Amino acid sequence: MKRKIRSLSEKISVALFLLLCFACHKQINYNHLDTITGYDNDVLANGEGINIASFRIIPLELTDESILGVINKVEAIDSFFVVHSGNDLFCFNLQGQYQWHYGESGRGSQEYMRLNTFYIDRQKKTVNLIDEFLGKILTYNLRGEFLSEKAYDNKLFYMLHNASLIDGHSLLCEHYVYGNFNTIYSLVNLNTENQTPLFKSGLQSEGVAMPIGQTPFSLHPGCKLLVPFDNKIYTYDSLHLKPVQIIETKRKLVSPKQLEAVKDFSIITYFDTEQRSDFAGFKDICETNDYLLLNEAGANQYFLIDKTEKSGSRYSYGVEEKSRFLPLINIFAAWQNNFIGKASAFELQDIATKIPENTGNQYLQALRATGKAIEADANPCLLLYTLKKQPAK
Repeated sequence: MKRKIRSLSEKISVALFLLLCFACHKQINYNHLDTITGYDNDVLANGEGINIASFRIIPLELTDESILGVINKVEAIDSFFVVHSGNDLFCFNLQGQYQWHYGESGRGSQEYMRLNTFYIDRQKKTVNLIDEFLGKILTYNLRGEFLSEKAYDNKLFYMLHNASLIDGHSLLCEHYVYGNFNTIYSLVNLNTENQTPLFKSGLQSEGVAMPIGQTPFSLHPGCKLLVPFDNKIYTYDSLHLKPVQIIETKRKLVSPKQLEAVKDFSIITYFDTEQRSDFAGFKDICETNDYLLLNEAGANQYFLIDKTEKSGSRYSYGVEEKSRFLPLINIFAAWQNNFIGKASAFELQDIATKIPENTGNQYLQALRATGKAIEADANPCLLLYTLKKQPAK
Protein backbone atom coordinates (compact mmCIF):
# COMPACT_ATOMS: atom_id res chain seq x y z
CA MET A 1 0.00 0.00 0.00
CA LYS A 2 1.26 3.47 -0.90
CA ARG A 3 1.94 5.76 2.01
CA LYS A 4 -0.35 8.83 2.13
CA ILE A 5 1.19 12.30 2.35
CA ARG A 6 -0.57 13.84 5.31
CA SER A 7 0.95 17.15 6.34
CA LEU A 8 0.86 20.40 4.36
CA SER A 9 4.61 20.82 4.76
CA GLU A 10 5.21 17.36 3.37
CA LYS A 11 2.99 18.14 0.38
CA ILE A 12 4.91 21.37 -0.23
CA SER A 13 8.22 19.52 -0.01
CA VAL A 14 7.10 16.96 -2.57
CA ALA A 15 5.81 19.69 -4.90
CA LEU A 16 9.11 21.58 -4.68
CA PHE A 17 11.03 18.39 -5.37
CA LEU A 18 8.98 17.65 -8.49
CA LEU A 19 9.35 21.25 -9.66
CA LEU A 20 13.11 21.04 -9.20
CA CYS A 21 13.25 17.79 -11.18
CA PHE A 22 11.25 19.37 -13.99
CA ALA A 23 13.50 22.44 -14.03
CA CYS A 24 16.61 20.27 -14.16
CA HIS A 25 15.14 18.27 -17.01
CA LYS A 26 14.36 21.42 -18.99
CA GLN A 27 17.74 23.04 -18.34
CA ILE A 28 20.06 20.27 -19.41
CA ASN A 29 23.72 21.17 -19.23
CA TYR A 30 25.41 20.47 -22.55
CA ASN A 31 28.82 21.76 -21.49
CA HIS A 32 30.24 18.22 -21.63
CA LEU A 33 29.52 17.90 -25.35
CA ASP A 34 32.02 18.49 -28.13
CA THR A 35 31.17 21.94 -29.47
CA ILE A 36 31.42 22.52 -33.21
CA THR A 37 31.92 26.12 -34.26
CA GLY A 38 31.61 28.03 -37.52
CA TYR A 39 27.95 27.55 -38.34
CA ASP A 40 27.03 31.23 -37.96
CA ASN A 41 29.74 32.41 -40.38
CA ASP A 42 28.89 33.61 -43.88
CA VAL A 43 27.88 31.00 -46.46
CA LEU A 44 30.70 30.32 -48.95
CA ALA A 45 30.55 29.51 -52.65
CA ASN A 46 30.26 25.80 -53.32
CA GLY A 47 33.71 24.22 -53.07
CA GLU A 48 35.58 27.35 -52.03
CA GLY A 49 38.66 26.48 -49.97
CA ILE A 50 37.93 22.73 -50.04
CA ASN A 51 41.08 20.74 -50.81
CA ILE A 52 40.24 17.82 -53.11
CA ALA A 53 42.54 14.80 -53.08
CA SER A 54 40.62 12.93 -55.78
CA PHE A 55 37.37 13.17 -57.75
CA ARG A 56 35.62 10.54 -59.85
CA ILE A 57 32.49 10.69 -61.99
CA ILE A 58 30.74 7.33 -62.34
CA PRO A 59 27.96 7.25 -64.96
CA LEU A 60 25.53 4.44 -64.09
CA GLU A 61 24.98 2.38 -67.22
CA LEU A 62 21.53 2.61 -68.81
CA THR A 63 20.12 -0.66 -70.17
CA ASP A 64 16.61 -2.05 -70.60
CA GLU A 65 17.05 -3.67 -67.16
CA SER A 66 18.66 -0.70 -65.37
CA ILE A 67 16.46 2.36 -65.88
CA LEU A 68 16.90 4.55 -62.79
CA GLY A 69 14.75 7.34 -61.47
CA VAL A 70 15.61 9.19 -58.26
CA ILE A 71 18.32 7.38 -56.30
CA ASN A 72 17.12 6.72 -52.74
CA LYS A 73 20.13 4.96 -51.26
CA VAL A 74 23.55 3.66 -52.26
CA GLU A 75 25.90 1.33 -50.42
CA ALA A 76 29.22 -0.02 -51.63
CA ILE A 77 30.63 -3.43 -50.78
CA ASP A 78 33.62 -5.20 -52.33
CA SER A 79 33.59 -4.17 -56.01
CA PHE A 80 29.89 -3.25 -56.21
CA PHE A 81 27.49 -0.37 -55.71
CA VAL A 82 24.02 -1.44 -54.56
CA VAL A 83 21.54 1.21 -55.71
CA HIS A 84 17.93 1.61 -54.53
CA SER A 85 15.74 3.57 -56.96
CA GLY A 86 11.94 3.55 -56.85
CA ASN A 87 10.78 -0.01 -56.20
CA ASP A 88 13.95 -1.63 -57.57
CA LEU A 89 17.37 -2.60 -56.30
CA PHE A 90 20.25 -2.67 -58.78
CA CYS A 91 23.90 -3.66 -58.72
CA PHE A 92 26.62 -1.79 -60.63
CA ASN A 93 30.35 -2.35 -60.53
CA LEU A 94 32.70 0.42 -59.42
CA GLN A 95 32.99 1.64 -63.01
CA GLY A 96 29.21 2.04 -63.22
CA GLN A 97 28.50 -0.97 -65.46
CA TYR A 98 25.17 -2.66 -64.78
CA GLN A 99 25.50 -6.12 -63.24
CA TRP A 100 22.12 -7.45 -62.06
CA HIS A 101 18.85 -6.76 -60.25
CA TYR A 102 18.02 -7.99 -56.77
CA GLY A 103 14.61 -9.66 -56.51
CA GLU A 104 11.38 -9.27 -58.44
CA SER A 105 8.19 -7.47 -57.50
CA GLY A 106 5.02 -9.46 -56.90
CA ARG A 107 3.02 -11.16 -54.16
CA GLY A 108 4.50 -14.62 -54.43
CA SER A 109 7.36 -16.48 -52.83
CA GLN A 110 10.74 -14.82 -53.41
CA GLU A 111 8.94 -11.62 -54.49
CA TYR A 112 8.32 -8.27 -52.82
CA MET A 113 5.48 -5.77 -53.16
CA ARG A 114 7.03 -2.67 -51.61
CA LEU A 115 10.78 -2.24 -51.35
CA ASN A 116 10.99 0.07 -48.35
CA THR A 117 14.76 -0.10 -48.12
CA PHE A 118 17.64 -2.56 -47.98
CA TYR A 119 20.58 -3.29 -45.74
CA ILE A 120 23.87 -5.11 -46.22
CA ASP A 121 25.22 -7.73 -43.84
CA ARG A 122 28.93 -7.11 -44.37
CA GLN A 123 30.01 -10.13 -42.35
CA LYS A 124 27.84 -12.59 -44.29
CA LYS A 125 28.12 -10.52 -47.50
CA THR A 126 24.41 -10.53 -48.19
CA VAL A 127 21.96 -7.95 -49.52
CA ASN A 128 18.62 -7.87 -47.68
CA LEU A 129 15.40 -6.32 -49.02
CA ILE A 130 12.74 -5.21 -46.53
CA ASP A 131 9.09 -5.30 -47.62
CA GLU A 132 6.83 -3.74 -45.00
CA PHE A 133 3.65 -4.49 -47.00
CA LEU A 134 4.17 -8.27 -47.07
CA GLY A 135 6.14 -8.27 -43.80
CA LYS A 136 9.25 -10.07 -44.96
CA ILE A 137 12.97 -9.81 -45.61
CA LEU A 138 14.43 -11.33 -48.78
CA THR A 139 18.13 -12.22 -48.65
CA TYR A 140 20.49 -12.46 -51.64
CA ASN A 141 24.20 -12.97 -52.07
CA LEU A 142 26.16 -10.10 -53.59
CA ARG A 143 25.71 -11.56 -57.07
CA GLY A 144 21.94 -11.35 -56.88
CA GLU A 145 21.25 -15.03 -56.20
CA PHE A 146 18.31 -15.70 -53.88
CA LEU A 147 19.24 -17.24 -50.53
CA SER A 148 16.28 -17.06 -48.17
CA GLU A 149 13.02 -15.40 -47.20
CA LYS A 150 11.73 -14.78 -43.69
CA ALA A 151 8.32 -13.51 -42.60
CA TYR A 152 7.92 -10.95 -39.84
CA ASP A 153 5.10 -9.03 -38.23
CA ASN A 154 4.91 -6.07 -40.60
CA LYS A 155 4.37 -3.76 -37.61
CA LEU A 156 8.11 -4.06 -36.99
CA PHE A 157 8.73 -2.15 -40.22
CA TYR A 158 5.77 0.20 -40.14
CA MET A 159 6.53 3.39 -42.10
CA LEU A 160 10.13 2.26 -42.57
CA HIS A 161 12.29 4.66 -44.57
CA ASN A 162 15.87 3.47 -43.95
CA ALA A 163 17.64 0.73 -42.01
CA SER A 164 21.15 -0.54 -41.33
CA LEU A 165 22.47 -3.61 -39.57
CA ILE A 166 24.38 -2.57 -36.45
CA ASP A 167 25.36 -6.03 -35.27
CA GLY A 168 24.60 -9.54 -36.38
CA HIS A 169 20.91 -9.37 -35.43
CA SER A 170 19.76 -5.78 -34.80
CA LEU A 171 18.52 -3.17 -37.26
CA LEU A 172 18.69 0.55 -36.64
CA CYS A 173 15.50 1.77 -38.32
CA GLU A 174 14.46 5.27 -39.34
CA HIS A 175 10.75 5.83 -39.99
CA TYR A 176 8.53 8.29 -41.81
CA VAL A 177 6.34 10.69 -39.86
CA TYR A 178 2.81 9.65 -40.82
CA GLY A 179 -0.28 11.18 -39.22
CA ASN A 180 0.33 10.95 -35.49
CA PHE A 181 2.88 8.14 -35.88
CA ASN A 182 6.15 9.89 -35.07
CA THR A 183 8.60 7.22 -33.95
CA ILE A 184 11.65 8.47 -35.82
CA TYR A 185 14.14 5.80 -34.71
CA SER A 186 13.75 2.26 -33.43
CA LEU A 187 15.82 -0.85 -32.90
CA VAL A 188 14.49 -4.13 -34.31
CA ASN A 189 15.94 -7.39 -33.01
CA LEU A 190 15.62 -9.82 -35.91
CA ASN A 191 16.07 -12.85 -33.65
CA THR A 192 13.46 -12.02 -31.01
CA GLU A 193 11.34 -9.93 -33.41
CA ASN A 194 11.05 -7.16 -30.83
CA GLN A 195 10.98 -3.46 -31.63
CA THR A 196 12.30 -0.84 -29.22
CA PRO A 197 11.53 2.84 -29.93
CA LEU A 198 14.63 5.04 -29.55
CA PHE A 199 13.15 8.46 -30.28
CA LYS A 200 9.72 9.97 -30.85
CA SER A 201 9.21 13.46 -32.23
CA GLY A 202 6.37 15.85 -31.51
CA LEU A 203 5.78 16.25 -35.25
CA GLN A 204 2.67 15.05 -37.08
CA SER A 205 1.72 15.00 -40.75
CA GLU A 206 -1.60 15.30 -42.52
CA GLY A 207 -1.90 11.73 -43.77
CA VAL A 208 1.27 11.93 -45.89
CA ALA A 209 4.37 9.89 -45.07
CA MET A 210 7.27 12.33 -44.65
CA PRO A 211 10.92 11.40 -43.94
CA ILE A 212 13.00 13.71 -41.78
CA GLY A 213 15.79 13.45 -44.36
CA GLN A 214 17.40 11.08 -46.82
CA THR A 215 20.28 9.79 -44.67
CA PRO A 216 19.73 11.13 -41.13
CA PHE A 217 22.09 8.62 -39.49
CA SER A 218 25.65 7.44 -40.10
CA LEU A 219 27.57 4.37 -38.97
CA HIS A 220 31.12 5.54 -39.80
CA PRO A 221 32.43 4.72 -37.25
CA GLY A 222 29.98 4.11 -34.43
CA CYS A 223 26.52 5.58 -34.74
CA LYS A 224 25.54 9.24 -35.22
CA LEU A 225 21.93 10.38 -35.59
CA LEU A 226 20.11 13.62 -36.34
CA VAL A 227 16.87 14.80 -34.74
CA PRO A 228 14.52 17.24 -36.56
CA PHE A 229 15.13 20.95 -35.85
CA ASP A 230 17.91 20.11 -33.36
CA ASN A 231 21.46 21.47 -33.21
CA LYS A 232 22.91 18.33 -31.63
CA ILE A 233 24.31 15.08 -32.99
CA TYR A 234 23.30 11.97 -31.08
CA THR A 235 24.28 8.39 -30.56
CA TYR A 236 22.27 5.83 -28.63
CA ASP A 237 23.13 4.44 -25.23
CA SER A 238 21.11 1.93 -23.21
CA LEU A 239 18.30 2.16 -25.77
CA HIS A 240 18.04 5.94 -25.52
CA LEU A 241 19.44 8.75 -27.66
CA LYS A 242 22.42 10.48 -26.12
CA PRO A 243 23.84 13.80 -27.42
CA VAL A 244 27.56 13.72 -28.22
CA GLN A 245 28.15 16.93 -30.23
CA ILE A 246 26.50 20.32 -30.41
CA ILE A 247 26.63 22.83 -33.26
CA GLU A 248 27.11 26.29 -31.80
CA THR A 249 24.61 28.81 -33.17
CA LYS A 250 22.99 32.07 -32.16
CA ARG A 251 19.89 31.29 -34.18
CA LYS A 252 16.65 30.64 -32.32
CA LEU A 253 15.87 26.96 -31.79
CA VAL A 254 12.41 25.51 -32.35
CA SER A 255 10.84 24.65 -28.98
CA PRO A 256 9.13 21.32 -28.15
CA LYS A 257 5.81 23.19 -27.96
CA GLN A 258 6.30 24.57 -31.45
CA LEU A 259 7.08 21.07 -32.75
CA GLU A 260 3.96 19.63 -31.14
CA ALA A 261 1.91 22.33 -32.85
CA VAL A 262 3.07 21.11 -36.28
CA LYS A 263 0.25 18.91 -37.61
CA ASP A 264 1.21 19.02 -41.32
CA PHE A 265 4.96 18.33 -41.29
CA SER A 266 6.61 18.40 -44.72
CA ILE A 267 9.74 19.77 -46.34
CA ILE A 268 7.93 23.12 -46.41
CA THR A 269 8.10 23.13 -42.60
CA TYR A 270 11.89 23.26 -42.84
CA PHE A 271 11.76 26.07 -45.42
CA ASP A 272 9.29 28.12 -43.36
CA THR A 273 11.54 27.81 -40.32
CA GLU A 274 14.52 28.99 -42.35
CA GLN A 275 12.51 31.92 -43.72
CA ARG A 276 11.88 33.07 -40.12
CA SER A 277 15.67 32.94 -39.63
CA ASP A 278 15.15 30.26 -36.97
CA PHE A 279 17.33 27.15 -36.86
CA ALA A 280 15.86 24.48 -39.15
CA GLY A 281 18.46 21.84 -38.32
CA PHE A 282 19.97 19.16 -40.55
CA LYS A 283 18.45 16.33 -42.54
CA ASP A 284 21.46 14.25 -43.66
CA ILE A 285 24.72 13.23 -42.04
CA CYS A 286 27.66 11.77 -43.99
CA GLU A 287 31.03 10.98 -42.43
CA THR A 288 34.54 10.12 -43.59
CA ASN A 289 37.70 9.66 -41.53
CA ASP A 290 38.43 13.39 -41.42
CA TYR A 291 35.17 15.17 -42.19
CA LEU A 292 31.53 15.32 -41.24
CA LEU A 293 29.07 16.75 -43.75
CA LEU A 294 25.60 17.86 -42.65
CA ASN A 295 22.97 18.78 -45.22
CA GLU A 296 20.83 21.63 -43.98
CA ALA A 297 17.09 21.03 -43.68
CA GLY A 298 15.84 24.50 -44.52
CA ALA A 299 18.16 25.53 -47.36
CA ASN A 300 20.10 24.03 -50.24
CA GLN A 301 23.32 24.23 -48.23
CA TYR A 302 25.76 21.99 -46.41
CA PHE A 303 27.92 22.38 -43.33
CA LEU A 304 31.35 20.75 -43.75
CA ILE A 305 33.09 19.99 -40.45
CA ASP A 306 36.77 19.28 -39.90
CA LYS A 307 36.60 16.61 -37.19
CA THR A 308 40.07 17.40 -35.81
CA GLU A 309 39.49 21.15 -35.57
CA LYS A 310 35.84 20.73 -34.46
CA SER A 311 34.87 23.62 -36.69
CA GLY A 312 33.11 23.91 -40.00
CA SER A 313 32.10 26.10 -42.92
CA ARG A 314 28.73 26.50 -44.61
CA TYR A 315 28.46 26.23 -48.37
CA SER A 316 25.71 26.73 -50.90
CA TYR A 317 24.95 23.76 -53.13
CA GLY A 318 24.42 26.17 -56.02
CA VAL A 319 27.09 26.48 -58.70
CA GLU A 320 28.22 29.99 -59.58
CA GLU A 321 28.61 31.26 -63.13
CA LYS A 322 32.22 30.81 -64.26
CA SER A 323 32.83 28.54 -61.31
CA ARG A 324 36.44 28.38 -60.12
CA PHE A 325 35.93 25.67 -57.51
CA LEU A 326 34.95 22.02 -57.83
CA PRO A 327 31.43 21.94 -56.36
CA LEU A 328 30.24 19.25 -54.00
CA ILE A 329 26.98 18.03 -55.54
CA ASN A 330 24.10 16.46 -53.61
CA ILE A 331 26.19 14.54 -51.06
CA PHE A 332 24.02 11.79 -49.59
CA ALA A 333 26.36 8.94 -48.60
CA ALA A 334 29.93 8.05 -47.69
CA TRP A 335 32.12 5.06 -48.49
CA GLN A 336 35.58 4.40 -47.11
CA ASN A 337 37.07 7.91 -47.18
CA ASN A 338 34.84 9.21 -49.97
CA PHE A 339 31.78 11.41 -49.95
CA ILE A 340 29.25 10.22 -52.52
CA GLY A 341 27.11 12.68 -54.44
CA LYS A 342 24.55 12.14 -57.17
CA ALA A 343 23.56 14.18 -60.20
CA SER A 344 20.95 13.75 -62.91
CA ALA A 345 21.77 14.32 -66.57
CA PHE A 346 19.92 17.64 -66.43
CA GLU A 347 21.95 18.81 -63.42
CA LEU A 348 25.23 17.88 -65.08
CA GLN A 349 24.26 19.62 -68.31
CA ASP A 350 23.41 22.78 -66.37
CA ILE A 351 26.62 22.71 -64.32
CA ALA A 352 28.70 22.30 -67.50
CA THR A 353 27.42 25.65 -68.79
CA LYS A 354 28.82 27.36 -65.68
CA ILE A 355 32.35 26.01 -65.96
CA PRO A 356 34.71 28.10 -68.12
CA GLU A 357 35.96 26.27 -71.20
CA ASN A 358 39.55 27.26 -70.42
CA THR A 359 39.50 26.25 -66.75
CA GLY A 360 42.83 24.97 -65.53
CA ASN A 361 41.26 22.73 -62.87
CA GLN A 362 41.44 19.10 -64.02
CA TYR A 363 38.40 18.10 -61.98
CA LEU A 364 36.31 20.96 -63.37
CA GLN A 365 37.42 19.95 -66.85
CA ALA A 366 36.18 16.41 -66.25
CA LEU A 367 32.87 17.67 -64.84
CA ARG A 368 32.37 20.00 -67.79
CA ALA A 369 33.19 17.29 -70.32
CA THR A 370 30.72 14.89 -68.70
CA GLY A 371 27.95 17.48 -68.71
CA LYS A 372 28.58 18.33 -72.38
CA ALA A 373 28.60 14.69 -73.47
CA ILE A 374 25.80 13.17 -71.38
CA GLU A 375 22.50 12.28 -73.05
CA ALA A 376 19.34 13.88 -71.69
CA ASP A 377 17.76 10.50 -70.85
CA ALA A 378 20.89 9.00 -69.26
CA ASN A 379 20.91 7.48 -65.80
CA PRO A 380 22.17 9.64 -62.92
CA CYS A 381 25.89 9.70 -62.16
CA LEU A 382 27.59 9.02 -58.85
CA LEU A 383 30.30 11.49 -57.82
CA LEU A 384 33.09 10.40 -55.48
CA TYR A 385 35.09 13.01 -53.58
CA THR A 386 38.09 12.42 -51.34
CA LEU A 387 39.01 15.51 -49.33
CA LYS A 388 42.54 16.22 -48.17
CA LYS A 389 43.13 16.21 -44.44
CA GLN A 390 43.84 19.75 -43.31
CA PRO A 391 47.24 20.30 -41.65
CA ALA A 392 47.07 20.75 -37.89
CA LYS A 393 47.04 24.36 -36.77
